[in-house]
Amino acid sequence: MVDDAIVVVENTFRHLEEGASPIDAAINSAREIAGPVISMTITLAAVYAPIGFMGGLTGKLFTEFAFTLAGSVIISGFIALTLTPMMTSKMLNKQVLEGALVKKIDKVIAGVTHKYEKLLAIVLNNRLLVWPLVATFLVSLVFMFTHTASELAPQEDQGVVIMMGQGPSQANTDYIGHFTKPLEDTIRSYPETEMSLMVNGYQKDSKFFGLGVLKDWESRDASAKEMMTRFQKDTVDFPGLQVFTISPPDLPGTSQGLPFQMVIKTPTGSYEELYQYAEKLKEYAVTSGKFIYVQNDLEFNKPQVEIAVNRDKAALMNVNAQEVGNVLTRYVSEGFINYFALNERSYQVITQVERADRSSWNDINNYYVRSNNGKMVPLSSLIDITQSVQPSAVDQFQQLNSATIEAKMMPGVSIGEAYEVMQKGAEQILPSSYAIDSSGQLRQYVQEGASLVSTFALALIIIYLVLAAQFESFRDPLIVLTSVPLSIFGAMVPLYLGIDTLNIYTEVGLVTLIGLISKHGILIVEFANQIQPEFNGDKIAAVKKAAAERLRPVLMTTAAMVIGVVPLLTAAGAGAQSRFSIGLVITVGMTVGTLFTLFVVPTVYTFLADNHAKALEEK
Repeated sequence: MVDDAIVVVENTFRHLEEGASPIDAAINSAREIAGPVISMTITLAAVYAPIGFMGGLTGKLFTEFAFTLAGSVIISGFIALTLTPMMTSKMLNKQVLEGALVKKIDKVIAGVTHKYEKLLAIVLNNRLLVWPLVATFLVSLVFMFTHTASELAPQEDQGVVIMMGQGPSQANTDYIGHFTKPLEDTIRSYPETEMSLMVNGYQKDSKFFGLGVLKDWESRDASAKEMMTRFQKDTVDFPGLQVFTISPPDLPGTSQGLPFQMVIKTPTGSYEELYQYAEKLKEYAVTSGKFIYVQNDLEFNKPQVEIAVNRDKAALMNVNAQEVGNVLTRYVSEGFINYFALNERSYQVITQVERADRSSWNDINNYYVRSNNGKMVPLSSLIDITQSVQPSAVDQFQQLNSATIEAKMMPGVSIGEAYEVMQKGAEQILPSSYAIDSSGQLRQYVQEGASLVSTFALALIIIYLVLAAQFESFRDPLIVLTSVPLSIFGAMVPLYLGIDTLNIYTEVGLVTLIGLISKHGILIVEFANQIQPEFNGDKIAAVKKAAAERLRPVLMTTAAMVIGVVPLLTAAGAGAQSRFSIGLVITVGMTVGTLFTLFVVPTVYTFLADNHAKALEEK
């Protein structure tokens, strides 16, 4: 918000140093700097426009953020060209220039400027070497983008650890409850745990769902991520259960369940065939070493008994086939008979044989059915029994037969890295008639990543068009935008080194960098264009002077921005990790980008800039 005002105040201060009166200094400063300030304001506001109009999860998260910043930037630009010059004419004077602190600061800045001019002269004398250097940075940038860990969002400390798991496929809630009780006691034994909760029979009888609610951040030293690792370590070999721990979804609208959900779908394959390929892909995931836990939601683990009435035998025994079905319904299927009233409440009457008489399918042979003449006939003499194993559930994805590989990644493995590994596995294992898709958090990661790439490209196009209109040139905007990839290179270095990941917050920070770093290029290019006629079109001399005179505002705006985001880097508590992600990208990107801008932009200017002295003569 203060960048525009900093530029105006600094330029006014420079005019005062040259001997102008406060009023003349303010007027001349505003007249000189109006063009760059307008360009910087429109550029930064234009960067946020694509974010504000995005749909999906990114739109939900950042629409208010984008429009608030865009509006604030426009207002700050207006104030910088109206209120700020008036205030500088009243508050800046000769006495300010003679202050001891001001003189010390001026001496330091003068020394920095002198050294910068020497270095810039060396760079411009060897300016052809800049191109291979820039090309090296661009190649490195592409490499880092493709080899940096990526995910939908950084893992936040929400004070909750989720536990999920299952017992044997045929286990019931009694079995699960027997083993989750000691599991819950284990979770509660940690001093960081505030409370715990277990839900037996979650989704199906053999599964469970649990929560470990941690104490407030101030009351514990361990983060939720550390506690999740501890829980996993202590429950990995828990008797009777397969247990894994995950964190709650970090963003609104993301589905529950395991973070990695890759869907295998086929328009022609049967579920039996689909199961075989899904199991092969599951085995590939296990052997890849990228996952702690992998499961295939298509499981052929449900024993099924098919009972067919032999109508010839039933007719011979004088038994109605429908009566056979009625007997089975009453004995084993919890058949509803009627209602009865007790204490002014109505209850269903449901018939069923004792559990001991229905524990095995062989018990069916002990049942009897009444014939039409009143005799009791053994059911075993009337039916044919076939055993098979069927899937416990079958799913369709986009109206196609599907199976989902669900997994939890190893610590340090991002969802992007895991997805890349599984894509390679699918290419090797699945036939051409099969395809893969994504679900849950993985689907949002894929969709949001694609939308942010288009937003990034759109922001660059908008800035180019705005600058082309401002400079009345198609080449000058390219000079300004050369600072963008160099700034992004700097921002990508800590991400590539593993300090953070490429996620929805760091990507928004990268988009923001486009507008922030472009301001420096605008200051240098605009002033160099203005003074070119003084040097008879000598672009090297013009850009040398422009870069030297704009060094102070460039450093001041960078320092203001970097210091302003320090609270994001040191944040703690709820949402701290997302703020850190944005702060890290902007801090490193602005610092490195500024250093490159001060040397690369002047060099590129000498190659691409228009001859404004000649253009002025023609006018």
